[in-house]
Amino acid sequence: MVEKIMEINKLNNAYKYNYDTKYFKEAFNWLKNTNLKSLPVGKYEIDGDKVFAYVQEYNSLEFDECLFEAHLKYHDIQYIVEGVENFGFADATRLLIDKDYDEDKDVVFFKFPTTYSVATLQSGSYIIASPTDAFQPRVKHEKSMFVKKIVVKVIVE
Repeated sequence: MVEKIMEINKLNNAYKYNYDTKYFKEAFNWLKNTNLKSLPVGKYEIDGDKVFAYVQEYNSLEFDECLFEAHLKYHDIQYIVEGVENFGFADATRLLIDKDYDEDKDVVFFKFPTTYSVATLQSGSYIIASPTDAFQPRVKHEKSMFVKKIVVKVIVE
């Protein structure tokens, strides 16, 4: 079951991004109806280049080992299958770029912000990161641990 802990965003973005589109529905249906624990690491096509998922497994890292990033072409739905991690987030429009946008990888990296928020993601929870959100995944919560995560990419319309 997909349990929603939050969707943090700014009110202006409610008009900019529609989280109730066909593609978001496909993403959440896939998460809900797939045996996520049994999926091996890899990429999974859901709806061509419009919606797809990456299954990741890793040990959570120290804060300073995890960069803040953003994507311009896709929203991320980051769903924790197993483990716990901290997830930093900030307004990308207020951050200084550390590594320029890579169009092929759809990613830009930022310098560490002076002001940011942190959510603790636990097994069964997810968070949505949109293009105006800089986020810092994979950060350890209290201690480093094994994390299995699904990152579903949903095209920005």
